[in-house]
Amino acid sequence: MNLVDLLIARKVETLKENCARIKGERRQNWIDEGNRLVEWRDRLGLTRAFIARETGVNYSRLRRLETGLPVKDGKIIYRIYEMTLESFETRIEHERFFEQFRLLQDQ
Repeated sequence: MNLVDLLIARKVETLKENCARIKGERRQNWIDEGNRLVEWRDRLGLTRAFIARETGVNYSRLRRLETGLPVKDGKIIYRIYEMTLESFETRIEHERFFEQFRLLQDQ
């Protein structure tokens, strides 16, 4: 479908269809973001239970967030989750740096 056809289709869609389409797009965005968090968490070798302890967010709320289901204060929880992963990733990078530094000093 080219851009003109898409614009024509959107112009003739009803309000109900428009709302359903937008809701579906938002749902897909949450699913995509949840998948990104899971992949990042897995890459760091962390469990959902660890993230729950670190953030103070209930385990089941994190599970819902990761699967793209509605979560009260989802944007805030998402950002806290993201910051926790960033912090842990930075900690790992610092540990690697200092280990390399120690190895250089030993030589």
